[in-house]
Formats: sequence, C-alpha cells, structure tokens
Amino acid sequence: MNEKVKSLPYLFCYNTVIKPYLILIIAMRLFVAVVLPDHLKEAIRNYQQEYRSEAIRFVPEDNLHLTLHFIGDTPETVLPGLVEKLQSVAQRNKSFTLNFQETAPGPQLRSPRLIWTRFHEHPVFAGLATDLAHTLEAAPGAHGKFIPHITIARLRKDLPKPKNLPILQDKIISDLDVPHFALWNSQLQSPHPVYSIVQEFSLAG
Repeated sequence: MNEKVKSLPYLFCYNTVIKPYLILIIAMRLFVAVVLPDHLKEAIRNYQQEYRSEAIRFVPEDNLHLTLHFIGDTPETVLPGLVEKLQSVAQRNKSFTLNFQETAPGPQLRSPRLIWTRFHEHPVFAGLATDLAHTLEAAPGAHGKFIPHITIARLRKDLPKPKNLPILQDKIISDLDVPHFALWNSQLQSPHPVYSIVQEFSLAG
C-alpha cells in the first residue's frame, strides 16, 4: 500500500456477488467552512494568550475556521457530485459580514468544553447553513442551532477544568467579511488533525 493510501481514512465494503472479498475505498473526512483572513488569525492568536492553562489545548493557526456544515467520511468517488452541489449553493446565496460579539468559554459557560470566538447571529449566515444542510441531505435537526463561531481552543478531558476563564468583548477582533466558503478535508493525526482546502466557492454578489 503506498504512502498516500496509508495516510487516508478508508471504508471497507464486503462484496458477495462475485466472491467474498474486501474492497478498499478511499474516504475523505469533509466539512464546509469559511476561510479566515490572516489578520483575523493573528488577532485570535493574541486572544489565545488570555487562556493559557495546561488544561487548555489551542487550535493551531492553520486549523482555524468558521464551520458551516460538517459532512463526515465521504468516499472520494462522490467528490465531483458534491462539488457540483456546493457550486449551486454558492450561486444562490449572497456574501455577508459577521459582527464580532465576544470570545468566551462555551458552549455552556458554567461547564465549557471549548473556547470560542462568537459573532452575532445573522440571517444570511443561517440561510446559507440551512441551504447547505438541505442540499447535502443532512438528517433533520442534525446541524443544531446556527451560531457563527470559531473554536480557538478545547479543554482537555483528562484534567480539571480551569475556573474564572475570562469573557473578552474588546474589539481586538474585527468583523468578518464572508465572500466565499470552502470544502475542507480533515486527516486525523495526533495531537491535532491536519486540515486542507479541497476547493473554494465564491458567493453571489
């Protein structure tokens, strides 16, 4: 097995039509997200310093993104059809701007699992996320509530949660213009997954 195949996730199928044997199908772990500009990543990196603790693991700068829809393990063979669907979504949704709200522990303040940078709710963002869920045939309610956010750190499960984590609302982080979104691939590695952009899609207008 070559190195490229060894580094990718895969699915096994059992074929009983001709004779029983296992077929190896290369799978990609995909999600749809907004690509962040460099100046926003730098501002987030400054915010991360306010949460230094051995119980907190920062998201690497190259992995920072704003999720629109998680797809999951997907056979590489369906990628062309998936790209076509995403192109249609981009063509019928307009660009927009998200306004910064705060950086804070979340999703529950009293029992946080992560540190996130939140933006105020936006009807165009919610409409785009809904369109993606419907077009990609997600299960009803699978997406939960559409809260525009960037996960900047995660709390470790094997250590006590730090107390009195700050809520930062000063305007060090600028508003986020969203003229396009991207299809991303995630390769699970330790200590962090490696993300790469498969293709970007420009929004209308």
